[in-house]
Amino acid sequence: MLPLLGLPDPPGKAADGAAAGPIELGTPLNVDTKLTLHVPPNLAAAPPSTTAAGQWLANEPGSGAAAILPLDLDVGSTPAMVQSLEHRRPIVNGYSGQRPSFYGPLVDAINTFPSTDALTALHDARVRFVVTPEPIAPSEPLEPSEPLEPYDASH
Repeated sequence: MLPLLGLPDPPGKAADGAAAGPIELGTPLNVDTKLTLHVPPNLAAAPPSTTAAGQWLANEPGSGAAAILPLDLDVGSTPAMVQSLEHRRPIVNGYSGQRPSFYGPLVDAINTFPSTDALTALHDARVRFVVTPEPIAPSEPLEPSEPLEPYDASH
């Protein structure tokens, strides 16, 4: 049984087919171990634990998910994940490497914000808050090709 657990046989192992004696407490076992540590090649710098956007999101009444732009497919999403600990809202930026198959196209669409494609994707993802690295200049109101149902944050 010990070899199955990666441990050597105890001293004085019985021959194959013969009953082995019990291992006495205190019997020294020499165990060779190997540890493989998988670390991503590039780690993100630690983001600040408090931000103005995080404080605003934390204090804004009501529920609703947030999108912290730009979205990234990898390590670039780390600051948004850390920031979500401050505001406690769900985010569309991902959670520690868990990416469903639709995530790549969603990132591509949302990163064109404030385009119609981005607004539609944000609506479909039930995002209520969008945080951008720079202020977005006001523009002409965009008319969706078909009316969108109002988002009900209570669901």
